[in-house]
Amino acid sequence: MSEDYCDWMGASGFSYRYYVYDLPVSFDDNQYGNFILATKNNSNGWEPICIGEGDFQACILNSLHQIGTTGNNKPTHLHVHISTDTTVARAEVGDLQNLYIEAIRPNGADT
Repeated sequence: MSEDYCDWMGASGFSYRYYVYDLPVSFDDNQYGNFILATKNNSNGWEPICIGEGDFQACILNSLHQIGTTGNNKPTHLHVHISTDTTVARAEVGDLQNLYIEAIRPNGADT
């Protein structure tokens, strides 16, 4: 597990802790939870490009293919929050997507 982390605020005001990895990164199959593909903005904060949930390895590869890896949508980091409860994971992603409405909702993810 990464030692770097970021706390993301949802539309509800609740904060969620995500561990941060440089891209590229790979995960074992069947590691499930929420993910945010992100990049640093001009003020050195995080800009979410894509927010989703599902099996990390499959969903991240699909999301990177969907959004492309060039231009303004190029993610540089992956933020992950492992979850074994799909109901809780989906509620969390929905809360984040409701605040960061500009973030892409990935095809092929469980959300």
